[in-house]
Amino acid sequence: MQKYRREAAHAGSWYTGEATQLERSLAQWLAQVAAKERSLGLSDETGMFRDPKASEKTHGVNIDPQGAQNSDAVQEDTNVETVGANDLLREQAQLGVLIVPHAGYAYSGETAAYAYAQVNPEQVERVVILGPSHHVYMRSCGLSGAQRLATPFGDLVVDTALIQDLIGQHPELFQLLPKKVDEEEHSIEMQLPFLAQVFRTRRERVRFVPVMCGALSPSKEQECGRFFGKLIGQPGTLLVISTDFCHWGRRFRYTRGWGDDAGRERQRKGVALHQYIRALDFAGLRLIAEKSPEAFVNYLHETGNTICGRHPLAVLLWAIHYAEPSRWSVQFLHYAQSSACTDERDSSVSYVAGACWRRTA
Repeated sequence: MQKYRREAAHAGSWYTGEATQLERSLAQWLAQVAAKERSLGLSDETGMFRDPKASEKTHGVNIDPQGAQNSDAVQEDTNVETVGANDLLREQAQLGVLIVPHAGYAYSGETAAYAYAQVNPEQVERVVILGPSHHVYMRSCGLSGAQRLATPFGDLVVDTALIQDLIGQHPELFQLLPKKVDEEEHSIEMQLPFLAQVFRTRRERVRFVPVMCGALSPSKEQECGRFFGKLIGQPGTLLVISTDFCHWGRRFRYTRGWGDDAGRERQRKGVALHQYIRALDFAGLRLIAEKSPEAFVNYLHETGNTICGRHPLAVLLWAIHYAEPSRWSVQFLHYAQSSACTDERDSSVSYVAGACWRRTA
């Protein structure tokens, strides 16, 4: 196994590399989420997808109950805002999974804070980060060969023993990455400063496992899910799914809802383009909340939604499938878009914060 320090290649561009300034920004975002939790709390009216029978009203949008195929049927409701998990849920369940965006912090940092604000650092011993591969095509999962992961706050320690076990026991699913390939992937790195901030008093005690998820076949998604299902059921283990949602616009080669049948129906109903994109995302979020890997994969085929972390999300759904799905609750805490698209010249990326809880009582 290689011995190196994974450098923070995106510090200074995707986020500031100056530690004091970065810490101030992260702490401010996390504090804002905590303040909203105290003032608003969670209720049936303000929550997002707490279970398969959750209300269809979600963060400002009513989604047509027909789901993905009719996701253009939306109605604005500006009075709805969703915040973190309530105290009762925390008392009766164990946080097992976070769903977090990975764009530059100027775009997605505030949304990411909604997920990381759910973490009690004293209850976590190991963090597994599962992010997509943006630059390298592979049909398996790539594991970091680093011993330490650099952040502007200091290094995080890698669980090298688990990585060696994965490669030795499951060579068909996991392979070791070259250092350059490892460091180029931003979907992993963008989680590290937040993790260093959340675990600032326990950085040397918590162990981290970066996993870069390639273009997995459905069967490999299921097999990876079987393995991660064992991990997320273990006390002290937290799985972080790194993903952005819809990438809309010509530069992403995805313009569903503009100049096609869906777009004509959208215009007939008087639905703004950015609302359509939001409803398209929410149709997928509902299926994730329903914990159905097959339905989520079918949704991706039907809509073509450009969710970059679609393979990590499919692995997550299979993991829940193998880890007593009836005991798991999926919450979506915040949704945002980088910009509000109004016509074909615009583009946007969607960001979602989520958390999955396993009932212990």
